[in-house]
Amino acid sequence: MIYAAKCYWPGVTEQELRQVIARAAADATIASRPDAAVTYLGSILFQDDELVLCLFDAASRTVVRRTAERAGIPCERVMDSRWLPANAAQPQPNPKGGLHLMSAPRFRTFIAALTIAVLAPLVIASASNGAAETGSFQFQNQFSDTVDDSGTCLGPGATGTIDGTETVSGHFTENGPPAFGFHDHGTATSDFRVSYSDGRYILGHDVAHFNDNATHRDTFTSTNTSRGTGTLYSAAGQRLGPVTIHGLFHITYRDLNGNHQPDPGEISASVEHFRLTCP
Repeated sequence: MIYAAKCYWPGVTEQELRQVIARAAADATIASRPDAAVTYLGSILFQDDELVLCLFDAASRTVVRRTAERAGIPCERVMDSRWLPANAAQPQPNPKGGLHLMSAPRFRTFIAALTIAVLAPLVIASASNGAAETGSFQFQNQFSDTVDDSGTCLGPGATGTIDGTETVSGHFTENGPPAFGFHDHGTATSDFRVSYSDGRYILGHDVAHFNDNATHRDTFTSTNTSRGTGTLYSAAGQRLGPVTIHGLFHITYRDLNGNHQPDPGEISASVEHFRLTCP
């Protein structure tokens, strides 16, 4: 279960938060056990609002609170959330069932959805009637996933894993009550390594720009443009040549049943442009 620990944290700096993140991640690794599993996923810092959301994959709220207390995180509330896996809205599916390299803004899309589902109602509840709230956010996250690029110009053997670090920063504006409107935009940069089963690997960098909007009609739309560059190496470490990825994706979520959770049939995705070039 994914939990978001809401923290009102006046004066906290990015450097201080990174130190706390390191403690929380280390503590979660040491303290985790089968009956009380916990993994620290990362934090989102809304510096202008003195607010931090700390994300945990844990067995219970109690485990999250204990981990937060040991790490010195001033958690005032633990909220359960529903994680929407990127596969559920994958704009570039592989016929064999895997994911193409950098085929969708997996992690950034989840954070945007979490911001709308969790943060927006909290901020808007404290706003004066009709007032607009603005702020900024930033966070860094480690990611890992499986990929299947065997159907691309990379050819047979291009199945494996992608690992890396993603840094996201942006700004948001929301209006209400009574009418609700939400907009955010920003940039996600990633440094990654793709390791294929045939021994080849790619070292690369990706820059994605996102633009999201939500309305009181429970509709969320996201547009993402992505440009990735990397170098393909042989199993022996020989440089084989450059790899580039260009993509433009659109994702729409409509809460048709009004339960404020993504359900089957409520998310649609389209690829306006996608190009992968190989050596």
